[in-house]
Amino acid sequence: MASGKHNIHTSSLKPNDVSKNLITGTFALKWPEENTKSLTPIAVNLHVDYKGYILFCLNKVTKEIECFDIALIHDTRTGKYATPPKDAIKCEQMNIGADVPLEDKWVTIYYGQTFVPDKDLRTIHFCFYSPSLAKEWTDELFRYARNPFLRNLSGLDLLEKIHSKIVNGLVEERQDRKTISVRNILRMFCKNSRDTDKEQRILKALQYTDLAHERDALINPEQFTFDKFFSFYTQLMERNEIDKLLEKNGSKRTRIINREQLKNFIETQSNTRGDGIIDYDQKAKDIIKKYMRDTYLSQNVPESICDEAFLRYLLSFDNLIIDPAKLDLYQDMDKPLSHYFIASSHNTYLMGSQLHGRSSVEMYRQVLLTGCRCIELDILDSPDGEPEIKHRNTMIRSISFRDVIEAIDQYAFKVTPYPLILSFENHCSERVQTKMANYLIEIFGDKMLTQPLKSHPLEEKIPLPSPNDLINKILIKNKILRGVKTTSFSADNIQRGSQGGSTSLNLQRKRCDFGSERYTASPSIYMSVDPGQFNPSINNPVRPKKQYYTNIQQYTQSIDFGMNPKSDSSDEELFENSSYEDVNLTDPRLILNENPRLPTTVTQTVNLNNDAVIESKATKAMSDLVNYVTPVRFKGFGIADQLNYSYECSSFNEDKGQNLIRENAMEFVIYNERQLSRVYPRGTRIESTNYNPYQFWSVGCQMVALNYQTLDTPMQINLGMFEYNKRCGYLQKPTPYCLRFGTFDPQEPTSIENVVVEQLSIKLISGQFLIQDHEPVYVDVEMYGIYADASKRRERIKSKRWNGFQAIYDDNDNENDLVINFSKINLPEMASLRFAVSEEDGTFIGQAFIPVSTLRSGYRHIVLRNQSNVPVHSSTLFIYSRIEVHVDAACENIVDSLMNPLEKKELISSPDQYQPNLNENKQDDPSKTQQYTTTITIKHNNTRQPSSSVDENGSRNQFVKNTQLKNTHLCYCLTIKDVQQMKFYIQEQEKLKDKLRKAAASLDKKIEIEEEKFRKNLQRLNLEQRKNEKYITTKPIRHMSDAEIIHHSQTHNIRKTSLIMQKAIAEDVKSRENRLLDLCSLKFRSLNELEVLHSKNFYNKVERYIIDYYGKLTLRVDEIFRQETAKIKDQVRIQTRNDTKKKLPNAKDGRRPIFNNKILQMNVEAGAAAIRKLETLYNSLCETIAINLRQTLEALQIEREAETKNRFLRYAAQINEIKTNLNLETFNDDNLFNCSILNSALTSSLPRETLTSAHSSISSTLNIVHLQSNRVTLPQEQQQSQEQTDTLIQTHYLNENEATTRF
Repeated sequence: MASGKHNIHTSSLKPNDVSKNLITGTFALKWPEENTKSLTPIAVNLHVDYKGYILFCLNKVTKEIECFDIALIHDTRTGKYATPPKDAIKCEQMNIGADVPLEDKWVTIYYGQTFVPDKDLRTIHFCFYSPSLAKEWTDELFRYARNPFLRNLSGLDLLEKIHSKIVNGLVEERQDRKTISVRNILRMFCKNSRDTDKEQRILKALQYTDLAHERDALINPEQFTFDKFFSFYTQLMERNEIDKLLEKNGSKRTRIINREQLKNFIETQSNTRGDGIIDYDQKAKDIIKKYMRDTYLSQNVPESICDEAFLRYLLSFDNLIIDPAKLDLYQDMDKPLSHYFIASSHNTYLMGSQLHGRSSVEMYRQVLLTGCRCIELDILDSPDGEPEIKHRNTMIRSISFRDVIEAIDQYAFKVTPYPLILSFENHCSERVQTKMANYLIEIFGDKMLTQPLKSHPLEEKIPLPSPNDLINKILIKNKILRGVKTTSFSADNIQRGSQGGSTSLNLQRKRCDFGSERYTASPSIYMSVDPGQFNPSINNPVRPKKQYYTNIQQYTQSIDFGMNPKSDSSDEELFENSSYEDVNLTDPRLILNENPRLPTTVTQTVNLNNDAVIESKATKAMSDLVNYVTPVRFKGFGIADQLNYSYECSSFNEDKGQNLIRENAMEFVIYNERQLSRVYPRGTRIESTNYNPYQFWSVGCQMVALNYQTLDTPMQINLGMFEYNKRCGYLQKPTPYCLRFGTFDPQEPTSIENVVVEQLSIKLISGQFLIQDHEPVYVDVEMYGIYADASKRRERIKSKRWNGFQAIYDDNDNENDLVINFSKINLPEMASLRFAVSEEDGTFIGQAFIPVSTLRSGYRHIVLRNQSNVPVHSSTLFIYSRIEVHVDAACENIVDSLMNPLEKKELISSPDQYQPNLNENKQDDPSKTQQYTTTITIKHNNTRQPSSSVDENGSRNQFVKNTQLKNTHLCYCLTIKDVQQMKFYIQEQEKLKDKLRKAAASLDKKIEIEEEKFRKNLQRLNLEQRKNEKYITTKPIRHMSDAEIIHHSQTHNIRKTSLIMQKAIAEDVKSRENRLLDLCSLKFRSLNELEVLHSKNFYNKVERYIIDYYGKLTLRVDEIFRQETAKIKDQVRIQTRNDTKKKLPNAKDGRRPIFNNKILQMNVEAGAAAIRKLETLYNSLCETIAINLRQTLEALQIEREAETKNRFLRYAAQINEIKTNLNLETFNDDNLFNCSILNSALTSSLPRETLTSAHSSISSTLNIVHLQSNRVTLPQEQQQSQEQTDTLIQTHYLNENEATTRF
């Protein structure tokens, strides 16, 4: 809530502003929906209530009123988009009003609680008198239905909707008088006529509100006001928990709380997360003024609120359970596409089962109306040579591809302007694909993006464009013509050919240039990449998980040398199988090295024939339409990272995705930061059921495709998730998912860097079900989020009492006795709660999906929704929730001592007791100390702890004699001078100079013109003063009396005129001087702002370059370590074979197995010792690289701050120089005598405000730069030097201001 204006909430959501024409109503003809009845149009009268909740349809013949909940209207169509039935077109009775085609007067409404166009999604047809009337009703009803306010009504708003339905929909005309039958009210709130207890409760509630309460009585609609209806509601519900809440907050007997008590209540339950500064006193006044009605005056106490008014506030939009601002478009839409979750659909055309369902073009319209931004099209050849959409290898009826494309063109951007992705599963021939391409170009036109944006070319390391960059654009995801594709796993480029369908991988040597160091990388290092484990990030170099071994036997057994003593194959056979001559070069597994026995140094060209078969149907016509969503076969995270093509997209079924998450969750997160991925259901989901989308959102997968035709729990979660951010179909991922070199692992139950861990406690008090016949026995509270947060998935609460309208789940008055506790939420932005209410037999009643980041704590009502996430009935849950910062048990005493220093003084006075833990942490993981100095941390968690029981000297170290890990150039420390000599550094400096030159040019011209005018006026002022000197020679004019001045003015007429002229010129000089100083100040301020902006971007680029440089060094060290480890394993196998050939022939047959095992054990131990030595060298290099990275970033930070301070001093000196020059120009010896006016002008003109503004601006810039770069902590000597420099600048600035003031 914002301060200043005392609004209850800051959301822009507003109720519908209903047109007067729709409130008044109009005549129309309704076409019958049932085909079994006689096809005769029905004369009706249509009108909408004044808040736009319900569309009322009065049958002019039977006088029956049908009520349509506008929130359930999916779409309205007229004109060429309307679909009149064939019988209606032939019916002459439908020809009413204007003589125009029937389609122009026709309105079709799609209405229901599902997206599937069958009996549950009704198609309602009306015919109006004129096309203008039809268009007005079409546009207005669609606007009302799409209003986010209508989809997020509070409990009080839902009661208003039910009241509107009663006074408008249950009305009967009897003897020219409108009445409401009590029987109709009973039928509305009690559908079971045999439930006499519930009926009696309804009648007693009517009696309490002074309304007719006999079963056959009639009620005047004008008397049944909303105030009386609310009293009727409170009597049905009882709401004893509200009375207890009032008593707890100060009202023991009167059931009234005053303003001070209300203020304390609001302040206690307010959620400080995002609420800002709130004037609680004014807010309490506003609430009392808004909710205290005239009907409560009898119990009104000045500045107080009664129980019913207090309940209104608790049910109102002002006390909504979620932050209403999150329902608007509140997220930044300028990030790359890969940084968003995208609402996605699987097999969009299907209406039901995957095998025996039906296809429909209407499904595409309905899915797009939900805000879905990725839809699927399975395309095959039809018998007549046209493309058609059909589920392949099933008996499901096909639909026309062209019809689907036309429907997509109509609805692609009807509810959201952000880019739409069409995922093609293309099984068409080349000729049909050419037709497809022509249809796409013809129908979509400029909507389809056929060329990449100039700002985002399809190149390596270029991120994807943002949703704002692609507004109102359609992207095609279709396989492309690859031809002969030359790829080097160490190269940076993919060349796509135009002929052929096979793929070849040419492993080449690569020249790597990192700063001043150059080295040649062997192609073989990429042959050992494991696609499931490779991660080039310097934060998590790929190493085996950390293990500790108690003896050498455990350690050597943990290393796989590709040999098994118990194998039937001999060592020689094992070696022969791994020789180069026997390698199958056509096996794709060779590229991924899935078999550890295959060699890791192969340089031949490999043809992937399998890919050639898959890509054989791709054509140039369709390939030319594909750009930012280019589908590729997934071949491993390491390969994808090496290629670094953000526009490539891979698809996974849910089983493969789960396997990747299980093995490489962190790598999956990094992969999804760079490029898009799509997940779809497994093929065995015949009935179109869905999987839990959260398991893939938790690793950052963007397009998690679901079956929209099935409104099961996963689909409800999906709809609830994308309800926020204005239902635009895009949700920005939390920050840990958007870090290129992040270390975020969603499977680790540890705290995340720069994320506040929270704990959530909930107390479910009661449930209100105004229209519900069966008891809502169970409420399931489920937590969804990253794997660590979702470990405690579900809490089931059972009702204790049920009075027919309200269920009591917890009657304990103690706020601290909370039943549902989620003790640690590591990533609140990804965590969500789902409340599901069901009957005892499991029948669904309602559900609500609430992200934790939008949850507001305190006493709130949760509005329950249907399966399509729309609030229909006035069903609510009353809860109390508390959100707190999570504190680990080890730190609770410290936090308590900080919060209560007087009570916990003894804890503060003995901090040594916590020191061992800190030291222990440092010993366990030295890299943790780097978390406070840089955002890029190199963790050595995977360092093995070898045993020293094996001698590492002598012949056992022959394997590491010439290792490259001894080369110190692998950890070369990059200096600032090295960076300054780089080409990009010099180019950026030249760019800045050009920008400053251009920016200063225009202002320099204005300054020159103003300076020339200033000098001319100054010369005129000097001339006038010299004229006065001829007449005033004996006595200065400032020493003359009034009589002497009059005498001289009478004696010398010229003197009086000259004095007047002198004064006018002096004033002009003053204004010119002020203008000149303002222009100079504007120039320096503009140049400084330009330099600050450029400096920020420039140093960010330099920092990225440095991080990339050390990342490549770490990757290079990783590659060498992996290569040489594999080489040692090969040498162990060869040595074992040679020793066996030499020694076994001379051994006796009985001792051959013993000798064989002994030889094998000796060589394995020697290999293990060699690998341990390699690991020692490897870890030493990684630690040196980490230290060098920190030192380079520290040096860069010092350079950055020095440059900022020098810039400030430079501009301050220039301003002072101009000021001095103006003083010398104005106050020289010739004009000091009679220039008091100019003296006054200069004293007030400069620019204390100017200098103060400039200083504050630059100081704030310094602070921002310092905060942004706070990741590097300077040494103590550098900090002292920085403080001395700041003091010098401040002293210089104060001296300048004092001199100006004295002058």
